[in-house]
Amino acid sequence: MLVLIGRSAFPEPNNWSEWLATHDEGDRISGKIKKLQALEKLGAQVLPLSADVADFPQMQEAIERAEQHFGKIN
Repeated sequence: MLVLIGRSAFPEPNNWSEWLATHDEGDRISGKIKKLQALEKLGAQVLPLSADVADFPQMQEAIERAEQHFGKIN
């Protein structure tokens, strides 16, 4: 299981195919999506989230979403 948290908005996994179809191969986000898809093909469960790590309420929400998706975090 892998939770990736960054400040920049990132497309939801169910929108990745559409993103790749509508953006250039050189697009930074497209490159990240392809890397995450490669990890998923190897069996990883990936959850990208947008939050400012310096913003406590945003991080609380990100942790709640991660726990809803994967269960309790140890």
